[in-house]
Amino acid sequence: MNRVQFGDAACEKTRRYMDDYISSELLVETNHDVIRHLDSCPGCVAELETRARLRARLKSLVRSQAVPPE
Repeated sequence: MNRVQFGDAACEKTRRYMDDYISSELLVETNHDVIRHLDSCPGCVAELETRARLRARLKSLVRSQAVPPE
């Protein structure tokens, strides 16, 4: 994975890496950059919370499904 350089279009870059952030799959440096951006951007925080809720709901639904014997 590449380290993200934030600056112009920081929201776009942050949102591109949100799913990896939620999954703890970012490099430490990129993770810190995302956190720094989230500290000052309520819009991205709201997007992150929405994605995290959706992910949790999907996990719950998948786990509730019976696995066919075959």
